Amino acid sequence: MTTASAFSLTALVPSDSFNVTKGDPVVGGLHKPDSRYMYCDWCKSWMFTEPVPDIGFISIRAMMFDTIDWFEPFIEVWVSEKLDWASVSAKHSFDKEPDLNRYRQLLSEYSS
Repeated sequence: MTTASAFSLTALVPSDSFNVTKGDPVVGGLHKPDSRYMYCDWCKSWMFTEPVPDIGFISIRAMMFDTIDWFEPFIEVWVSEKLDWASVSAKHSFDKEPDLNRYRQLLSEYSS
């Protein structure tokens, strides 16, 4: 379930290794030509985002994982909107979103 918070955690995973194993998510939320926001048809929770066309990764809401003890922020985006007291240990910070090519470089750095 999505709730109000100082943070919105997502994990980027390679799109070719991502599969929905149960249920049929539906497109919802903000409709933009460059992304599909996928929701649970039953509870309406935002589960993941698929960039259109496929650019090599899917953005999954961290709340979808059974455990997140392995999860540590690497990239922080939209810091121009963050609360003054909110901080994380992310290695990279951006005022807004980096362009898609920059995301590819960051994913490569993270995986090495």
